[in-house]
Amino acid sequence: MAATQAEGKPVLPISVNFSRVHLHDFNFPQRLLALTKKYGVDPKKIEIELTETAFALNAKEQYNAVNKLHEYGFTVAIDDFGSGFSSLNMLKDFDFDILKIDMKFLEDFELGGKVGTVLTSVIRLAKWLGIPVVAEGVETKEQLDFLRSLGCEMIQGYVYSRPLSRGEYEILLDQKDSISILKEKPMVVATSNMNALLGGDGTINSILDGILGGFGIYEFTGKALEAIRVNRAYYDTMGYPDAVSFRAHSLNVLTQVYPSDVKKMLDACNMAVETGTVQKISARRYLYNGTLCRFDCLVKYIGGAKDRPFLCITFIDATERLRVDREKELSKYCDALHGIFDEIFEFDYKTDTLCLLSREHVKRHEEPRKLKEAERNWAENIIHPDDREKMEEYILLARADEIKLPFSADYRIIRNGEIRWISASVVSIAGGSYLLCKLDITQKKQMEILFENMEALQYNADQGVIPDVFNNSEAENSPTKRKMTANT
Repeated sequence: MAATQAEGKPVLPISVNFSRVHLHDFNFPQRLLALTKKYGVDPKKIEIELTETAFALNAKEQYNAVNKLHEYGFTVAIDDFGSGFSSLNMLKDFDFDILKIDMKFLEDFELGGKVGTVLTSVIRLAKWLGIPVVAEGVETKEQLDFLRSLGCEMIQGYVYSRPLSRGEYEILLDQKDSISILKEKPMVVATSNMNALLGGDGTINSILDGILGGFGIYEFTGKALEAIRVNRAYYDTMGYPDAVSFRAHSLNVLTQVYPSDVKKMLDACNMAVETGTVQKISARRYLYNGTLCRFDCLVKYIGGAKDRPFLCITFIDATERLRVDREKELSKYCDALHGIFDEIFEFDYKTDTLCLLSREHVKRHEEPRKLKEAERNWAENIIHPDDREKMEEYILLARADEIKLPFSADYRIIRNGEIRWISASVVSIAGGSYLLCKLDITQKKQMEILFENMEALQYNADQGVIPDVFNNSEAENSPTKRKMTANT
């Protein structure tokens, strides 16, 4: 390293393995520092790799040694993590700069099983603690792609290079972009801050659980939002009886967001990460019991790895506010339309409801009915048989969202044994529901039919055609008949 530095070439960090024997040597950190000074090498360029088994005994000596190494500027990595039995205690008790996952974790990964779940948990745990992860023993592209999909940023193994001599290593360094992966360590959340947010601070816990409305910390992958921690109000607002019932949805809460609002939510998350500004969004989401509600949300980027950032999202139930706003909007519609139409209905495909809002120019409300049942009764018992097929086709097209709104159609019904003409218009309103406005146009249709018949009579007269009304014995001697015959 000193020779490379003297030649003016870039000096990259080098990892050096040490054993438990070195940790038990009280003078080990000082002797290592003396060597770096002797050769003029920056201690930051030396990464001390210590195996997990080196921390099995005498934790106080090991703790002091690691602290001294950090004090002198050395990077300390835990090697072969997961090969022993004290892994979690080590992460709790010691401050490591890098965590290197034992290659045994990758054995038989092609067979599936629990490999992905275990590795994902280890990688996420390290990120929460602010420790970059290196996966060792990666030999194939399939393993490489697999680890990348889990969020592992740094890889070591034959897939990149086999062990090299000093000469081969220097040639590799001279190649452009050959070591680009080492130039920058991934951005991580500060350990103290993340510990506090994830449950390590009693005061923070009390504050978060006391927040009015739901609160959650999520890991964002670009396509999914995994809940890392939520407060009590989250369970209450979303209707979850306990944490166990929330577990399945926590892996990707976007599965509970109303489909047409998912893109809006993803855009807000991406914008929060890119700009660092708080994003405000209103989106619909299903509760645990399946009820669809609307929430006002604030999305805040709080750090984390570049490809898997952490987001803080707070939200309050806006359903009641929207219900009031919607009632006001419906009232305006009724005020404007009830003087024109005989009946105004509101219907909603999502909730399968149909409700009468206005009848005979007087506003009134009734209990909702099942929309599908109302459609079936309407088609089978009310619509005139000659118009039934046409109107059933309209219903199917409307349910498939294949009719451009606003839409109008005229059809006949049978009421008290009498044929009546009805004009129906459909418009969409805020909240995803629709208004069906109906007007009895029988008199208008009768006038249109009478006018058409009169035009037909006039046309026939102009053409000299004898109308059917005269084709009977009583009309043979009528003045009109005689006149037309004479003219002929």
